[in-house]
Amino acid sequence: MSFVVAAMDMIETASADAAQIGAAVGAGNLAAAIPTTQLAAAAADEVSVAIAALFGTHATEYRAAAVQAAVYHQEFVRNLGAAAASYGGAEAAALAQLEATLLGGGFAAAPLEAWNEFTSGAFQTLIYKPVHAAGQAWIFSPLGEAIDPIINAPTQALFGRDLIGNGAAGTAASPNGGAGGFLLGDGGPGYSPTGGVLPLTGGIGGNAGLIGTGGIGGTGWAGGAGGTGGVGGLLMGNGGRGGLGGAALLITDPGGAGGAGGQALLFGDGGYGGAGGSGTPTGAFGARGYPGLFIGLGGSTVPVLNDQMVTIEFVRHGQTASNAAGILDTAVPGPPLDATGVLQAANVANVLNGQGIFGGIFDSQMIRTQETAAALVAFAGQPAAVVLPGLNEINAGLFEDLPQIPAGLLYLGGPLVWTLGLPAFPMLAPLSTNPTGLNFAAGFNNAVQTMYNVGASAPGHAVVAYSSALTIETGTMMMVDNPNPLFLVTHSLPNTGVVVVKGSPATGWTMVSYDGVPVGPANLPTQLFVDVRNLVTAPQFAGYDIGTSLLTGNPATIVNAVRDGVREVATVTVHFPFAIAETLIGA
Repeated sequence: MSFVVAAMDMIETASADAAQIGAAVGAGNLAAAIPTTQLAAAAADEVSVAIAALFGTHATEYRAAAVQAAVYHQEFVRNLGAAAASYGGAEAAALAQLEATLLGGGFAAAPLEAWNEFTSGAFQTLIYKPVHAAGQAWIFSPLGEAIDPIINAPTQALFGRDLIGNGAAGTAASPNGGAGGFLLGDGGPGYSPTGGVLPLTGGIGGNAGLIGTGGIGGTGWAGGAGGTGGVGGLLMGNGGRGGLGGAALLITDPGGAGGAGGQALLFGDGGYGGAGGSGTPTGAFGARGYPGLFIGLGGSTVPVLNDQMVTIEFVRHGQTASNAAGILDTAVPGPPLDATGVLQAANVANVLNGQGIFGGIFDSQMIRTQETAAALVAFAGQPAAVVLPGLNEINAGLFEDLPQIPAGLLYLGGPLVWTLGLPAFPMLAPLSTNPTGLNFAAGFNNAVQTMYNVGASAPGHAVVAYSSALTIETGTMMMVDNPNPLFLVTHSLPNTGVVVVKGSPATGWTMVSYDGVPVGPANLPTQLFVDVRNLVTAPQFAGYDIGTSLLTGNPATIVNAVRDGVREVATVTVHFPFAIAETLIGA
């Protein structure tokens, strides 16, 4: 399959340059018009008159040619601009159609939303609704009410759950709805509080069994949020509707947000989100639940990302006795700062505080990072530090308390390979709590997302994160679009050294500086490396997420991991040829 890729940046630049050429020609025409078209005779003799007439004639011809050139130029600029818009629209349309197939509701959905709605509607009308209605008719029939207790006795004795039957409604003592029968049954509705002073959240709807609809979320009270709808049947079934947000007791108070709709698993629609409660302002509508993996309508599992740019300043902690002695010391909580480290912490805090008030300050579970952060927190106006386990040091396992030479060489080997696009590579330190880069990246990326969320809503859009050298080096090199993994072996981050990155999860991250040295844009080899890295890491992370979800035993978690992983890999694969072509053309 061949791909035709328009270098949009180059086309737009060419169009702008052409417009500038036109402006220059116009200015030249204006400058030439007066002194050439109105050339006066130098004297009253015939020679001067003839010369003036000659230049006047040529000037008139020049003006006529210039007018025609200007017309041609304007037409050229219009055509070039139209071409840029056309190519841009074509590329966007192609990617939109590809992504509609990959990111729409259910893998069976065609690129067109209308087809997805048709398949879902046909499934609901011809299969699920008749099966569901028959099941409910049996449950409430006299015969079913007589036989079901006998059928349910074994599963009730073993698991405390019916084989056939609807889940119990939530109560004040147990607000969440009960689960439906293993084989057949809807989830019970969540409890709706009816009294109290503080806002109370509605109970969560119960999950369905193999076939059934998730329970409705309970209604919130006094501005409390509605409960989340229950999960639809493991085989087929719709997610439960989200509970209504609670109305505010005072009209001047905000109304509660509606509960999110429950998700479907394999076949079925996500439940609708609940309406927000009345108040000032009215509570927000709850999100619709995720669609079934194969057929269904509902909300996308792909998060809506903010593109607000945020600056994160990663700061290594001050010196400890272990650092001074060259000993690997990575276990939580670790030693405190020594006298030199305390001084270093104060110095870097003075520099950072001079930049203004940060939106957030974060540190790890290590004592040394918390003590280093405390020096900045002590300044008036700076926020309190928040502990993020994802900022912890990469664990050294059996190499703990050993000299950095030679044990540190093996300790460094795994993280170095991770930054080269192989996060599934094992940690070479036995019994490390970070067995692979996938495990490390999961924690680090969660920390980055938390910091981004805080920074995006803060006035200055900047946060500070205190961590350890290898964590900062490895984590940032795995996430930025202009990495230099050799820094891990050629420029280890010193105590209180700072690495600055800027960007967002939606647009990507760029390294601004490393230990005070500005880092420029990626060159061509680095850009190609990043394109390939993004392609090869996607299936590794997807496999890790799916494997982790299997350990939970939660069907909803497993389905979401499979759905999101496959879609992420497919999306990256589709974008890869475009990324390579644009990198080469733009070089």
